[in-house]
Amino acid sequence: MKRKSYSVDKESRTLIHEESYDENGNVVHSIDYRESPPVEQNFEYHSDGNLIRQSETQGGIENSSQIFEYDAEGDIIDEKLSIGGALYEQTSLVKSDSGFIRTMIQDNEEVERLEKIIDGDNWNNKFYRFKELLESQEYTFDAKNNSGETIIKGFEHDFKVVIKEKYNSKNEIILKEEFHENGTLLTSTEIEIENGLTLKESIKDFSNGEIYYERIFEYDKNENIINFEVRSSTGALHSFHKRKFDNENKLIEESGFTNGYFSGIDGVHKNHDRFHIIHEYEECT
Repeated sequence: MKRKSYSVDKESRTLIHEESYDENGNVVHSIDYRESPPVEQNFEYHSDGNLIRQSETQGGIENSSQIFEYDAEGDIIDEKLSIGGALYEQTSLVKSDSGFIRTMIQDNEEVERLEKIIDGDNWNNKFYRFKELLESQEYTFDAKNNSGETIIKGFEHDFKVVIKEKYNSKNEIILKEEFHENGTLLTSTEIEIENGLTLKESIKDFSNGEIYYERIFEYDKNENIINFEVRSSTGALHSFHKRKFDNENKLIEESGFTNGYFSGIDGVHKNHDRFHIIHEYEECT
């Protein structure tokens, strides 16, 4: 099957993107006509459904490609990025009984490393840049209050923040707060969840003045997001994203306005402030 996406402007429409799918619904080929010349991407999958290779070409020249290798649990343990046909970056994952180490190599030099240690419900992350400890994150779960706390320390710029999370009976986050090390509240997010779906996020941001806004989600019977809005504390509309699906649950139309900061849904419209897009489907011959 193939999907063609058209940008609609008054009475005219322009083909901006198309995707082809395999029998499992995986994207195997895409073309973005908004670039000049158009950018094409190809995707290859293993029989188990895992993506094993993707590449990007423009004007008949391959810009980049990625190759993925997985373990028995389906986690990526090796990822190779080539640019212009030459290996540029390799990321490897080594697991242990207590966590894992993920290392990124560029031009035969270690540029990033993440070390994760897991101890029951608690964990600790250490991020390295060029083998220098850049940041640590230590998470502690409080079973009595069904909450968690993450202490983040940054060593390059010498900072410390504390993130506190509160969970409901299904261990879904319903409150997330970020504090400066002196106890000052930086951000707060209250989340309303129903049947596993996020209905509303009420956000207070004190890191740069005082900013209050809400992210509101609406779903259809198939749990597709059909309406997403961001509104100020007074109800003023900052951005929105409306979507329509047909009776086969295929996305057929999108419209909205997004300024990037408030964007909540990825897709063909990404990086475009105002959009009205029609999606049409056809069988591949």
